[in-house]
Amino acid sequence: MGIAILVLFFMNCSKNNDTETENETVIDTIPPIVTVISPELNSTYLTNINTPPPHPSPDDVNLIAQGEDETQIATMKFIITNTRGNLSETIIDHPIINGKQMSLDFVYTSPISGTYSVVFEATDESGNVGRSEPITFIYVD
Repeated sequence: MGIAILVLFFMNCSKNNDTETENETVIDTIPPIVTVISPELNSTYLTNINTPPPHPSPDDVNLIAQGEDETQIATMKFIITNTRGNLSETIIDHPIINGKQMSLDFVYTSPISGTYSVVFEATDESGNVGRSEPITFIYVD
């Protein structure tokens, strides 16, 4: 009489999620939030151009904004336009950084009367851009 041995092999073809992980790349698509601190909407400043000599300097406009992001802010800038169509754009090279927040603080002056508009912009490490609403301020003679 002969003895027969039957050997069965079982293979698990499904993934075991407890031991295997896949590298998942999370793509950041959320832009930073920009909060304007100064100037206040429709604030008025003097050019002092009509003041008798010696003319004092035009009033300073404090441009202050804060950007906040869930990852990291890379840059902040502001863009100023006036009623004559002139454009001024300034990127702040050395902003104040605190973790996931960045502050922009700049003093702007103009000897030219007119209505000005400033927009603050923050860009995060992923290239997402957040913008403030335009803030209007006025220089008068």
